[in-house]
Amino acid sequence: MALLAIHDSGKFQALRQSTAAAVPADTLERIACIMGIYQALQLLLPKSADEWIRRPNKAALFGGRPALKLMMRGDLTELLRIRAYLEAELHS
Repeated sequence: MALLAIHDSGKFQALRQSTAAAVPADTLERIACIMGIYQALQLLLPKSADEWIRRPNKAALFGGRPALKLMMRGDLTELLRIRAYLEAELHS
């Protein structure tokens, strides 16, 4: 729920039962970012993706914090930055 910036479990349940057309654009963008992050991690680190997202990271973007900590802030900008970072890693 935090990754989708939903703070009410009733709203979350309603969202789960909605069609894609009824999902707010901001939520769809967050879902797309999360899926992009997941996909990039599976390609980059198929055996340690779950560990990577929870481990402290020395890259400047993370400042020694785990990626998940930044993601859990609920800020769409953070999700976009992490996705862009991973996409860049894929293409380097």
